[in-house]
Amino acid sequence: TFLATEPPAPVGWQEMQINSEETTEETEIVEFRVAIGSAASPVGYESITGRIGWGISYYVNGLLSPKITLRRGSTYTFVVESGANTQDLTKYHPLYVTSSSTGGGWNQLSAAERALETVYAGIDESGTDVARGRFCRWEIQGGVDASSLKRLMNLLSIWSSNAN
Repeated sequence: TFLATEPPAPVGWQEMQINSEETTEETEIVEFRVAIGSAASPVGYESITGRIGWGISYYVNGLLSPKITLRRGSTYTFVVESGANTQDLTKYHPLYVTSSSTGGGWNQLSAAERALETVYAGIDESGTDVARGRFCRWEIQGGVDASSLKRLMNLLSIWSSNAN
């Protein structure tokens, strides 16, 4: 008798964190570098967030979609290199911080939907996104092995465009 079975589901990654509240002023991370890269789903973005991804995700300081906790009263710099080319939406991923738990798509929201969110950073008073820059993307070199974040990070290299 032959019994066909499904292969085991891949083990998902744990949420990654950058926590400035647990540091001192001398050791606090004050600069965050933001780029785009593979969502490494289903074990990466989807496992970390519990949401279906679009195939790409933000990497902050080399971490895939980390939860960032900041210290009130501190000043932080976000170097956003996720694209500024409004003519090519594959290279246009402005960063902004709002009260939304779903994230993304500010430019696609209606005025009524925008009114439901509080904007903390990245959108100016006129509603224009301002946190954008050249396009940098983490690319997978060689075969895809996303069984662990460490293995994935060994396959990734950063690629940047001098243009938008």
